[in-house]
Amino acid sequence: MESQNETKQKHDLQWDRLYMGMVQVCLDRQSNQEALEYAEANKARNLAELIAQKQEIPKTLTPITFSEITQLLTPNTALIEWYITDAEIITFVLTYPDVLTVHRNRQCAELIDLANEYRTAYKQSKTDWQKQLATRLQRLADILQITTILPPSSTRLILIPQWLLHLFPLHALPLTDGEFLLDKYLEGIQYAPSCQLLQQITIHPNFDQLLALQNPTSDLRYTDLEVASIAPKFAISQILRGDEASKTNLLEKYLDQLENAHCAHFSCHGSFNPDDPLKSFLILSGGIVGEEPPQPPLLRGEQEEEFIKVPVVSNQEPPQPPLLRGEQEEEVIKVPVISNQEPPQPPLLRGEQEEEVIKVPLSKGDLGGSDRYVEWRAGKTADINKCLTLADILLLQFKHCRLVVLSACETALIDTQNRSDYIGLPTGFIHAGAMGTLASLWAVNDLSTALMMVKFYELLQPGVSIGKALHDTQRWFKSAKTPDLVSWVQESDSFDGDRRKPILKELKGYNKDEKPYGDVYHWGAFCAIGL
Repeated sequence: MESQNETKQKHDLQWDRLYMGMVQVCLDRQSNQEALEYAEANKARNLAELIAQKQEIPKTLTPITFSEITQLLTPNTALIEWYITDAEIITFVLTYPDVLTVHRNRQCAELIDLANEYRTAYKQSKTDWQKQLATRLQRLADILQITTILPPSSTRLILIPQWLLHLFPLHALPLTDGEFLLDKYLEGIQYAPSCQLLQQITIHPNFDQLLALQNPTSDLRYTDLEVASIAPKFAISQILRGDEASKTNLLEKYLDQLENAHCAHFSCHGSFNPDDPLKSFLILSGGIVGEEPPQPPLLRGEQEEEFIKVPVVSNQEPPQPPLLRGEQEEEVIKVPVISNQEPPQPPLLRGEQEEEVIKVPLSKGDLGGSDRYVEWRAGKTADINKCLTLADILLLQFKHCRLVVLSACETALIDTQNRSDYIGLPTGFIHAGAMGTLASLWAVNDLSTALMMVKFYELLQPGVSIGKALHDTQRWFKSAKTPDLVSWVQESDSFDGDRRKPILKELKGYNKDEKPYGDVYHWGAFCAIGL
């Protein structure tokens, strides 16, 4: 008997086939505007179904027309929307006021092979994946024929990817002469889940109230510096630090501050659940299980089951030599020294400390058959009842939120098993009323992320869009040499003396002519999604 998930996948595939057929029929008869409308309808269908699961009275996602899509543009803005069928990569390029150009190429197999290779490499070794990132982005640029499809006269770009393209930082695609896509569009590049969702975004101009969650799991080294540097830029700020950053506090005690904030900043861990998107989450205080998960009360006459107890393993190691140039702290593979030695652990992600590893005991039936506890990372389990899930986010009602920042690993990832729509944490925040989000496509470096966040908020001045501020931040970091970074840290009022010291110590390890964060791995992970 097939599972509910398998049934849904078959249902989604049937709808996808129907829409793909309609798009291709429209294109074959030169009805390009109608083809774009069908592509949009396909992308919106899955999101509408997901929202209907959680909300008693879901917001209506009515079909968007071509004339409504053109109203999203300004004279300097172009829109590129991709739609991938079984046979073609279709690219809709729309420029002001209503000029629609369609490009069709048949390199679907090449795109699928690249995406599979990319994901496999990322899972197996983030060090090797990082080394090959630039090469794979060049291959993607060639597959998409990016230099051919780009509108030449626009200065701002809205990108609407589909399916496998959501894995990649399209703004970091290489062009020619050492330039990247973001170098061509100086007013910024922003992403959107669809034109339909972009149309429903409400403009919130004010930006002087902050609610921030700071290091809920107390294992991120530079998040304290990040939030402490950002908070003074707001007239009103509410910071939930460490243990205080719990789900109960956020959604009960501080719910009013959250829903009325102009900016919500989450400096924490995150995870996307491809099997059940509603259970994607941001980890709050208590969200990582460090002991045996609580068991439900025994029913009358039920016998207490025997549990397999796994002892807490000490992972303490002797002092390590200094890192060699280019070595990343998060890429060290830790092998506990115990009698029943375990296999090597995956690379450490953003700011993970080389701490004692707490092993979660497994009960008969694997955590009692409960779906409350999910494997988050090797050796660690998340209690999603204590995390902020996508299901929780869809119930929020942001009234004045201009920006949600997800300063964490992999917060922009989506379910690429489903072609129909972009369903992930950023979509949830936008649907809840936020104008825009910042989210990441991979496991990011702790220090470079903290520094980029500080620079981003410095550049996000009144009248500057989120996409423009992120664009200028990324261009600056990819070009900044060591003296540029040192001067900035020394002179910026975002850092006080205590916060400067560890950063300057780190930067002094680089030569003067080096670009410490010039690799696309450091500057390319974050996307501006929304307006």
